[in-house]
Amino acid sequence: MSAKNQKIITINKNAKRNYSFSKTFQAGISLLGWEVKSLRESKIDIKDSYVTIRKNEAFIIGVKIDPPPSLKNESTDPLRSRKLLLNKKEIIEIQKNIQQKNLTCISTQFLWVNNKVKVDIAIGKGRNCGIKEKILKREIGREIKTEFLKIRINKILRYNHAPHGGEQGSTFVLDSKAHAKIVVILVKHTTKNLVAENDNYALAA
Repeated sequence: MSAKNQKIITINKNAKRNYSFSKTFQAGISLLGWEVKSLRESKIDIKDSYVTIRKNEAFIIGVKIDPPPSLKNESTDPLRSRKLLLNKKEIIEIQKNIQQKNLTCISTQFLWVNNKVKVDIAIGKGRNCGIKEKILKREIGREIKTEFLKIRINKILRYNHAPHGGEQGSTFVLDSKAHAKIVVILVKHTTKNLVAENDNYALAA
């Protein structure tokens, strides 16, 4: 399915850190009108969610959907159990893994698919503490690197010479994707040196 028809609502960031997955499914979900409205504003938390089977039907537990302001005083249940829409074969497989193999089924993400809410769920086995710690350290390191790059990337790149784009002394701000490409082009196509002055990139005179 084309990525253009999909839009992620939220991702369970704890999922891959805490579990190793063996099988994934994509399910529909039964929602109330106000819940759909809240999902359009990404007012949802799925980090503690999991799937259970009751009377041959699948339900997702622990998903928190915050009601819109207009319903704050109404009797709403942000953490209510919600029915998942799966076929009989999928439900039997999930039930077998939960009951016989002592595995867990959790939600990994909510997303829009062709303007309908879908839930990606996965059957997984809990990781031991040592592996969890390693994955967490790797995630923290990746986040630190990303934040550092954002700071550097959003600095102003000055052109001191007209041949390299625009008038002399013109400035512009780069986004994260354009940064590396433009810097490489500047270095490759000019004999001037690229220097950093006061945290701003510029071509040396």
